[in-house]
Amino acid sequence: MRATPLDIEHDLLLRLREKYFYKPENVLCVSAGEYVLTQNHENHRLYMVSSGLLAGYLDNDEGEKLEVFRCEQNMFVGFYSFFSKSFMAYADVIAIEDSCLQYIDYEKLDNIQYRTLLEDFVPVILHELSVRQLLAKHNMDEKESALKRLYERAKLETLGQLASGLAHELNNAIGVMNGNSEWMAKEISAYIEQNEKNDVFTIFRTALENGQTITSTDLREKKKAIEKKTDLSPSIARRLALLGFDEKQCAELKSAGDIKNQSEHLYYFWEMGVALHDMQVAAKHAVHVLSSIKQLSVHDREREDICINETIQKALTLLKKVIGKINVKYSPSKPLTLTASAGELVQIWINLIKNACESLNNAETSKPLITIEVSDTEHDILVKISDNGPGIPQNLTDKIFQPNFTTKKDGLTFGLGLGLSIVQKLTESYNGSIEVCSKPGETIFTVRFPKN
Repeated sequence: MRATPLDIEHDLLLRLREKYFYKPENVLCVSAGEYVLTQNHENHRLYMVSSGLLAGYLDNDEGEKLEVFRCEQNMFVGFYSFFSKSFMAYADVIAIEDSCLQYIDYEKLDNIQYRTLLEDFVPVILHELSVRQLLAKHNMDEKESALKRLYERAKLETLGQLASGLAHELNNAIGVMNGNSEWMAKEISAYIEQNEKNDVFTIFRTALENGQTITSTDLREKKKAIEKKTDLSPSIARRLALLGFDEKQCAELKSAGDIKNQSEHLYYFWEMGVALHDMQVAAKHAVHVLSSIKQLSVHDREREDICINETIQKALTLLKKVIGKINVKYSPSKPLTLTASAGELVQIWINLIKNACESLNNAETSKPLITIEVSDTEHDILVKISDNGPGIPQNLTDKIFQPNFTTKKDGLTFGLGLGLSIVQKLTESYNGSIEVCSKPGETIFTVRFPKN
């Protein structure tokens, strides 16, 4: 089953269309069979498909065209040439049916507009990557059934070409995001250190290194405590709680005078640090997903000792917009390590947490709650992710781990799109297991990893 553009939040697409793809003169309409991009030819545009269907092709060694991706309404064409600034199309993009596209012309952008555009498109690039990763898997399954009885090696080589083509298009764009986010963080950090007071720089650096670590539950409790002890307004108390101030520090800041402007000033730099931290986390995870595409046929992934708590925190950071107003209660354990790929663990948590969010939102659950618990026994590490949603019907619990099985009709689906079947395979690759126990009002996914 091929992923659709509904996998991106509807509001995000509307914002991008209204912000960038609104000029009536920037429209290209093509008939079925016409080329939009030609491999190794110049392209300065980023297209958004308004209607129709297009496909991207690479020529194989025999001169045959190999389909590497498809784009339909609200999907994008020209990522590689536009964001890498090579301005050379890496593949032929041909209209499968009559299509209309709106576009942005790079030559009409200044540097500030380009950087803003790049930041706005981070979640879209991640989504496009997941869609094409799923397409690669879909093609892999089809080719495996056709070629299994003939020659395994030729099948793997063909799949390798698919993965290589997809990775090639996105490699430079993601490299630009990853490199520029690190450069921005370094330069901004140096500027703040030289031009602001030590307390401002300390708050910024802490936010840059750790992001927002306080949970929504702890934030509310700390905010109430500050309000009660210091008689500060709710908005100021919330800012100071996010900054990590205790009641004593808040009282000292209040006695210094003009606490409103001081708290706003400190909060501004904290928020900047968190934003840069989240950008770096997203960019690095995009690099990992890109690496995953390249390794679709590789069984031995690079592994190292990974802190389970840190991978869960990264997943929560990436899903911040998806979680929205859902209350997440996260109880990290003592530091527990597993020899694993950090990116694969993050993928597991992203899918389980995202599924819980979708269930809660689609059911419009009153006081939605997701609980994440990490613990260990003598032999195992346990991660339990539960929600108070409507539950999974008993007749479906045995099917949810099957490939391509879904109970979703619509709703939030921004993420990596791996699905529970792939989550199960990733878990089992570490000799672990995943179980589900569900009833109305409570669904619990338990992931178990052996310590050795």
